[in-house]
Amino acid sequence: MNLTPAQFEELVVQLLGSAEPVVDNLAVTLHEKITGVDGIYDFDATVRYRFAGMSFLVLVEAKLHKNPIKRELVQVLHQKVNRDRKSVV
Repeated sequence: MNLTPAQFEELVVQLLGSAEPVVDNLAVTLHEKITGVDGIYDFDATVRYRFAGMSFLVLVEAKLHKNPIKRELVQVLHQKVNRDRKSVV
């Protein structure tokens, strides 16, 4: 499959949107900017939905690499999540 990184991100958003029949109020957004305690982050996608009476926010970083993802990239995502978890409700 020869996709550009932007095309891959759009494909991921389409795939995430296919969950609509099993959750309530599904909203999948490409490149949503979320303000954290130390800045604004542009996530490749966000998924917001309600299930079993609870609200969920899924932060997505869609990466298309030829080689396995290095630990450092996962750590950067982990830091983004931990910072934003405190400020997003």
